[in-house]
Amino acid sequence: MQKSLLSILFGLLACACVGQTTGNNSYQLFFKTAYQQHKSIPVGVLEAISYSKTRFKNINPITDAESCTGLPLYTGVMGLIKDGKGYFKNTLSLISAKSGISKADIVLDPEKAIFAYAKAFAVVQVELGIQSKFIENNIAVLKYLSELPDSSNGQRFALDAEIYSILMLMNNASFMGGLGYKSGKTQLKKVFGKVNLKVLSASKITFSSKKIQGNGNTYQSKVQKLCLDYPTAIWTAADPSNYSSRSGTPVSAVTIHTVQGSYAGCISWFQNPSANVSAHYVLRSSDGQVTQMVCEVDKAWHVGSENPYTIGLEHEGYVNDPAWYTVAMYTSSADVCRDIASSGYGIDPIRTAFWPWTATTHYNASSIPGSCTRIKGHQHYPNQSHVDPGDNWDWDYYYKLINDPPPTITETTCTSSFYDSGGSGANYGDDERSLTIIAPTNASSVTLTFSAFDLESTWDYLYIYDGNSVWAPLIGYYTGTNNPGTITSSGGSMAVEFRSDCSTNNAGWEATWTCVTTANTPINLTTDASGCSNSNYAINLSWANADSGWWVDVSLDASFATYWNKPVDWLTTTTCPTSFQDPFSLGALTLEPDSVYYWRIWDGTSWVNGPSFSIPFCPDVTPPTTSISNPNTWETTDFTATFTDKDIGGSLMDTVFYQVLDFDGTEWRANNGNGFYNDNFDNAIHSEWTVSTGVWAINGGYINQSDEGINQTNIYTSLTQTNAEIYLYHWEANTQSGASSSRRQGLHFFSDNGALPNGGNGYFVYFRADNNRCQIYKVTSDVWTLELDTALVVNENTWYDYKILFDPTTGSIKTYQDNIFVGEWIDSSPYTSGNAAFLRTGNANVLFNDLKVYHARTSMETILIGPAATNDVRYQNPNPSTPSCRIKSIVKDNAENWSALATLNVNIDWTPPSDVTVSDGLTTDVDTICTTTELSANWTVSTDTQSGVVRYWYAIGTTPGGTDIINWLDNGTSTSVTQTGLSLTDGIVYYVSVRVENGAELFSSDISSDGQVPNSLIMLASADTTQITLPDSIIVFTDSTSGVVQWLWSFPGGNPTSSTSQVQTVIYNTSGIYDASLTVTDANGCSVSFTAMSYITVSDP
Repeated sequence: MQKSLLSILFGLLACACVGQTTGNNSYQLFFKTAYQQHKSIPVGVLEAISYSKTRFKNINPITDAESCTGLPLYTGVMGLIKDGKGYFKNTLSLISAKSGISKADIVLDPEKAIFAYAKAFAVVQVELGIQSKFIENNIAVLKYLSELPDSSNGQRFALDAEIYSILMLMNNASFMGGLGYKSGKTQLKKVFGKVNLKVLSASKITFSSKKIQGNGNTYQSKVQKLCLDYPTAIWTAADPSNYSSRSGTPVSAVTIHTVQGSYAGCISWFQNPSANVSAHYVLRSSDGQVTQMVCEVDKAWHVGSENPYTIGLEHEGYVNDPAWYTVAMYTSSADVCRDIASSGYGIDPIRTAFWPWTATTHYNASSIPGSCTRIKGHQHYPNQSHVDPGDNWDWDYYYKLINDPPPTITETTCTSSFYDSGGSGANYGDDERSLTIIAPTNASSVTLTFSAFDLESTWDYLYIYDGNSVWAPLIGYYTGTNNPGTITSSGGSMAVEFRSDCSTNNAGWEATWTCVTTANTPINLTTDASGCSNSNYAINLSWANADSGWWVDVSLDASFATYWNKPVDWLTTTTCPTSFQDPFSLGALTLEPDSVYYWRIWDGTSWVNGPSFSIPFCPDVTPPTTSISNPNTWETTDFTATFTDKDIGGSLMDTVFYQVLDFDGTEWRANNGNGFYNDNFDNAIHSEWTVSTGVWAINGGYINQSDEGINQTNIYTSLTQTNAEIYLYHWEANTQSGASSSRRQGLHFFSDNGALPNGGNGYFVYFRADNNRCQIYKVTSDVWTLELDTALVVNENTWYDYKILFDPTTGSIKTYQDNIFVGEWIDSSPYTSGNAAFLRTGNANVLFNDLKVYHARTSMETILIGPAATNDVRYQNPNPSTPSCRIKSIVKDNAENWSALATLNVNIDWTPPSDVTVSDGLTTDVDTICTTTELSANWTVSTDTQSGVVRYWYAIGTTPGGTDIINWLDNGTSTSVTQTGLSLTDGIVYYVSVRVENGAELFSSDISSDGQVPNSLIMLASADTTQITLPDSIIVFTDSTSGVVQWLWSFPGGNPTSSTSQVQTVIYNTSGIYDASLTVTDANGCSVSFTAMSYITVSDP
């Protein structure tokens, strides 16, 4: 174990010291999505954990070799431990339990591994009550999820070394910058302490059994109780005064308690330092929730003199009310016991108390059960006055839940002999549990007759059930020589379970069984083939009666020359085509519309035919739906948009498109260099358009080509188009009345030279108003060829919605008018790229509107943001309420139905708020303050045009940026603060640091004040005497306070009555008792006042 510890220790330190890089991180999209799903996780910590453990490699336990040192193999991209070999924690099981994602998925799928770790991190934050995103406040979570143990000084050093490496990565500008994050500013001294930090950062470490040294310092471990013995438990520590060490006593038993109160009350009570009681686990009645309060390695105080060797489970409720003992709590409690039994303590779950007398038996009265029983109630231990869990605890049920199903023998013959494990000539064994299920084929009842019966009385039992499992109704239980005699089941099966204890075995039993059988045949064969379908259809086949060895055949041939089949033992219904076999190699069975199918059942002796069925075809006329989601209110870096598409009509989805727009402060446009285009033609013809021929102008919010006399017009724009995408070109057009008999309008796309009359090489589509045609053309070397000519009604002075769908890979060009499919032409040699598109008319006055270009997508697309010309979104919000990003989605199914357009606006801000200037004090900057209990600061107003300033954070420390006095606190939108309740030291410089957060959760730089020093005055004043007797009348008052420049004395009854001198002689002429007061002020303006009540006594002689 020392070699394993040292190996991982120096591996961790090496990781912390090298120049970090993000390496080959191909999973960054998954990490960023995880932060979007769980906003409480400190940004960068998931990558730091992955990098420190696996260097972003998805380690496969099958193909990756284990260490030659025997170090357990890390698995998956997050470096989780599957088998810690009794030393490391099994973190794969822990993460799976906390996240609900299977261990197999975590190991094999990096995306699920990252999402599982993130979910577990967030769950543990909630369980530990951590609400901060700052990593220094999440150290407990890192320790909880680490595989490293922390029982010894060396183990705690290794764990600190792992956390040190993670924090160093998060503080490293190169590492974090490579991930697209700002580097952290974690105060490592605060996390580890000054001495330990020097050891952790040392280039050379001396490691011995007694101490760990580096940089001339000795590592001082800090013990923090944080256990995860049962992975799905919530950890809430009992007060340390309520438990103690086991002092080396091994765990060998589990004690079952009842709280006699509530779950929450019990948890709270164990945290009461005066309670002097605790248990390892507390369980809730309603849902079985488990809270661990004492580590299993420690001794909880729950069963008096038997505490040293037991683990205690407290169950919510009262012993006299069985309603508290719910199935959920039984199940959860049994799972905890199973976990304890598998933890290497040597507790055999079969040694759980189960006897019929268990609930009503108390050790102090009967001295049973003894030490052989390892899982039992409080009432079953010596020297106890408690009776929990009492008469209502179902020990038989609990025993079955804790123990795996016993070794089972299933008998299917109608008659045979039945013996215990010793057979006819020997005794059965100790610690046995066995199950025999007698279920003869076609049996309607089973009769079991015992000819001999001899078990150890009181301790060994035979249970007989009316059915095929231990959960069937209990017929009876038997012990000693209480022969069961003859027993008959009510159905076709009987289960016989035997349990023996740890010592003393007898001869057992001899028995025989017989059965009554009935022959079954299928009748009343029916189907539920109603309605229609066009894909993925299923039908239920049903019949009456059931038996073993039955099969269902389904065929397209009434003679069943070939067919698909499926076993249906003991079933009376089955779904077709699910799980049907293919004995004739016909291919998988699918039900096709308008085909006739035949089916029959084989009952072992004959075929019984069912009614034939067919599936009518349903045309799909229902549009699909699409929606867009993004979990964040603001985006500051590239982000992932998620699209949800649903086919309603059953023809399945064909092609899905999206478009990204950005708002430049005036209008919405799109990056044509990325294959998107958007122009609403609202104000003016934009500069990227070039008029080649025609008279083009903006007219009433449309672009209008008004010259009917020109045969071919052309206004073109640049647009990047490649064969890596499928494109959707979408616009509206209205052909005006005119004298020409050949009016036409359309779009030219995939052009490689928009300046040429026909675009060089490319395609265009014309919609003709006079001829009522839709025409698709291919252009080669600026010469066009008509490829498709389809009839289509195009009325003049009518607005139409037009779409062209082009797949450069297949060459398919489809056209649509008002979402109705018009025609398709497939180019066998499609062009692979284009750089322009243009609107064109011929002999027509045409209005165009809302030209959009979309391209195909997946269910998740990364949206690129930033000022670079290559990004999808090149502008930030002009103000907090006006988004600068708009994402659109539109989809089409295989029946040519188009969805409605879905739109999502996204707020964009990649600029942190402006830095502030911090001054000490509430107005002008001060350097000295006159108190040690509070300090103040104020700062200039920060500005943030895009998302606005939402809060200021402040911290106080003894160094610029330090947080050792006050960690970062939210100050709202106020630009000044007075922190009270402090305990400052005179002469020490204190700095107030301020950071600004905007609405997008971006932070300004941390700016510190130039510092302020407390200088509290301690008054040292005195009188040469306090008692005089007349005629003596003179008293001299002197102030010796250091640094004072101003004095103000008050002498009631004296002469003078006040003074501003450091030393003042006062004359008292009248007897009496008098006060004296002094206020002193130093050069920094700090003052202190004091009144000595009844200080001077003047007496008559």
